Amino acid sequence: PKSHLFNSLFAMSAFSTAKPKKLHPLDKAIKKNPKYDHIESTLDTGSSLTKYMKKIEEIKTNYRYQQDEIFKRMKQNSDLPYLLLDIRDRDEFSQCHIISALSYPIAMLSRSVNNETQEMLAYKNQPGKIIVIYDDDEKLAPRAASTLVQRGYENLFMLSGGLKLAVKKFPQGLVAGEIPAHLLKPDPKANTSRSVLSSVSAMSNFSTASKKTFDRDDIEKLNGYLENEILGPKTNSRYGSRASKDSSRISNVSKADSLASNKTLTSIHEKPWKPV
Repeated sequence: PKSHLFNSLFAMSAFSTAKPKKLHPLDKAIKKNPKYDHIESTLDTGSSLTKYMKKIEEIKTNYRYQQDEIFKRMKQNSDLPYLLLDIRDRDEFSQCHIISALSYPIAMLSRSVNNETQEMLAYKNQPGKIIVIYDDDEKLAPRAASTLVQRGYENLFMLSGGLKLAVKKFPQGLVAGEIPAHLLKPDPKANTSRSVLSSVSAMSNFSTASKKTFDRDDIEKLNGYLENEILGPKTNSRYGSRASKDSSRISNVSKADSLASNKTLTSIHEKPWKPV
C-alpha cells in the first residue's frame, strides 16, 4: 500500500511539473493583414478553397440565380476563335501587320525554354479554336509550321501567300500600319497594274500600326473584297451594267414624263377657258 501511494504521488508530481511542449514556428497560424488582401499569389497551384469562395462571392454579386430556372445561361466571352501569329521580326511587325495579330518571331522556336507564349498554350488543341501563322511570302512560315506541328500543335494553319498576297487581295481593312515597298512589288507572272499598286500604297496609311481589333468600317471593306473575290469581276461588271441600264431607263422615263407634262401645259394655255 505504501509503495502504491508513493507511485501515485510521484506520478502526480511529474504530471504537474511537466513543461508544455513548444509549438513549432511553422505550425503557428498566421494572422491576416487586411492591408494585403488585394494582393494575389503569382504561383497558380490549381483549384483551392480560396478560389472557390472568391468565385461564389462573384456569382452572388453579379448574377441572380434562381432555383426554378428552366433555361440555360450563356457566359460572356470576348475571346477570338483564332490566334494569329506574325513570325516576322518585331521591327517588321511594328511597321505593319494584320489586325488582331500577335508578334511571335521565328527565333523564339530556337529557345530551349520559354519558347511558347501564354496565348499559344491557351489555344493549343482547344476545341473550336485554331492557330494561324504567316510571314511575308512563305519563306519562313512552312519551317515554323512544321516545327510547331512536330511539337504537338494539331490545330495549326499557315496563311497561304503570306502578307504579300493578303495586301493584294484586301488592300483596305485587313492590314494595320504602313505597308513596305517590297510587299507592293508586282509579281512578274501576275498582271498587276501600277494604278492598283499605287492605290494599295495610298490605302495602307489609313490604319495605324497600334490597331488591334477590327471596327465596323474594316468589316464592311473586307466583305466587299470577299464578294469581289467570290463572285468575280465578270459578275460584278454584269451587275454594274445592269445597274447602269436601270438608271438610264429611269432617266428616259423621267424625261418622257417631263415632256408629256410640258405638252399638256402648252395645250391648256393655247385653248382659252370657256366662260361660265
